Amino acid sequence: MKRFSLYSALVLFVGLFSSCSDISNPAAPSSQYQSGVIVPRSSVSFLSLSSRQTTNRLETMISHSEIISPVTGGDVTLEHKYNASNGNLVTINMNLHFAPGIVTQPTSVSISMNTDLLIADFSPSLGAFAKDVIFTATVTGVDLSSVPDGADVKLFYINDETCETMGVDAITYDKNAGTVTLTNGKIPHFSLYGFGFLK
Repeated sequence: MKRFSLYSALVLFVGLFSSCSDISNPAAPSSQYQSGVIVPRSSVSFLSLSSRQTTNRLETMISHSEIISPVTGGDVTLEHKYNASNGNLVTINMNLHFAPGIVTQPTSVSISMNTDLLIADFSPSLGAFAKDVIFTATVTGVDLSSVPDGADVKLFYINDETCETMGVDAITYDKNAGTVTLTNGKIPHFSLYGFGFLK
């Protein structure tokens, strides 16, 4: 009888422990998705910005550059706003933060983008960094109508045929407000980076 009681108690304890483990895993924030996952580019739907009132292609291109010091590091900040054809005000605030020593000589670094999609081009091509550059962004006026409820928006490195998820602290979005916020995206090298979700 004692052996049965001890065995029953053990089974109950293991069952409770397993249940707690199962409950805790889904509670992890969706922003802590796995980085380094490579998917076909065709499987990613990139977020769109609200279209401009003008169709002049020259006016849809925006860019900003700063000189980054190898000794002190520095920041490159792209700030831009425009009136969309739907009457909304679109605001874009993107920042690249360089710690000291990431570049080996004074370097002009640029953030450029076409205000059709939420994709940014970081240049020049400098190869792999010894330490990640930190990318933060807050954008309003994003067209999130095509984003399914509960979709996991990710930061992607965009290659010719593939996309790779980048590490971030958090990505949040509000469909009603049309806002997307990125906290501490990890950029290991310069190229095209964009916000999107898997179709």
